[in-house]
Amino acid sequence: MKYIFILNPAAGKNKSALSMIPDIQKCCEKKHLDYRIHISQSGDDITEFVKHLCNNDNDYRFYGFGGDGTINKIVNGCVGCQNAEIGVFPMGTGNDFIRTTNIETKNFFNLEKQLFSKSEKVDTIKYNGKYCINLCNIGFDANVAIEMPRFKKIPFVSNKTAYNMSIIYNFIKKLNHKMEIFADGKPFY
Repeated sequence: MKYIFILNPAAGKNKSALSMIPDIQKCCEKKHLDYRIHISQSGDDITEFVKHLCNNDNDYRFYGFGGDGTINKIVNGCVGCQNAEIGVFPMGTGNDFIRTTNIETKNFFNLEKQLFSKSEKVDTIKYNGKYCINLCNIGFDANVAIEMPRFKKIPFVSNKTAYNMSIIYNFIKKLNHKMEIFADGKPFY
């Protein structure tokens, strides 16, 4: 098993993903693990990097240090790959994915626990030719997530405040989206 740590340098305001590098190195070397650290340049960079690795016969466990967007990019690189697992270190703003699990948030930050835990299968959802796991936000909630980074760029605005600002902004703006929803390839809505 090869352990691949994908760090999103834009994730986290207080404790950044990059600050985890010494902990990753220390833990992996102590346990004599075959590992690699990849610092992402962009979302597309993550997906292409993961796809490239999944094209061989090695078994991989990818760990995403970032938010739901980082995990989403890893998922899209792993789709169709039978030899890949994904671990999550929730360092984003919303971290909606981990909220859908029955696992205490603190356990996601325990590096050693994550390295040696058993993987669980999750659902994959296809949307507009891409994939997500367990949930796919649409409408108001999706707009809040899309607009939130804009507010996060304002100096002295915390992740939570940026999220709340995006909620207010989207509450007063008109929402107007048309969509078709299919379940198992059949029209649902």
